[in-house]
Amino acid sequence: MTDMDGVLMHEGRLIPGADAFVSRLRESATPFLVLTNNSIHTPRDLRFRLLRTGIDVPEEAIWTSALATASFLEGQRPAGTAFVVGTTAIRLVAAGARFVATNPDPTGPSAEGPLPATGAVAALVSKATGGQPYFVGKPNPLMMRAALNRLGAHSETTVMVGDRMDTDVVAGLEAGMQTVLVLTGITQAVDVERFPYRPGRVVDSIADLVHEV
Repeated sequence: MTDMDGVLMHEGRLIPGADAFVSRLRESATPFLVLTNNSIHTPRDLRFRLLRTGIDVPEEAIWTSALATASFLEGQRPAGTAFVVGTTAIRLVAAGARFVATNPDPTGPSAEGPLPATGAVAALVSKATGGQPYFVGKPNPLMMRAALNRLGAHSETTVMVGDRMDTDVVAGLEAGMQTVLVLTGITQAVDVERFPYRPGRVVDSIADLVHEV
């Protein structure tokens, strides 16, 4: 498994070696998923975003926090209803509605710089209501277990490649996977020692993993 932003692409541009890495996975018929906390776009949208950078990932190999959240909600309350966050959400949560969010990321990347993401919007609702959301996306191991089930894989034989210690690496560790941190995204080498856990490996970029597939 691999994260998308910061691992395969950064601010809409290909990270060198990412296209070769995915090609090797496909050529060797190695099962894989691209995991992302991006909950705005559909897998089809994300496939075309990746294609524009030169990375060919099948739609079915993209697993988003929105899909993981939908799967979670369906399991919790089959055929239930949901209100996608707007100002009405504050009144619903205050009245006792379940508060579930796709991911805790406060910001997301864009070509113009950071943008407010789900965590920031959820904080607004929390501040207004005192209610705390249940986040389904990374670092919740629930998303990782759902991804493993989708692949039909076991955690002991699966690797999680990511660029963030606080989401990708900790989620992989807690799900029992091997973990690799790449230094092309959020977490830098000097930051690793600040965390009470460590990735299995730290590499400069995903290009360092191409010949290991």
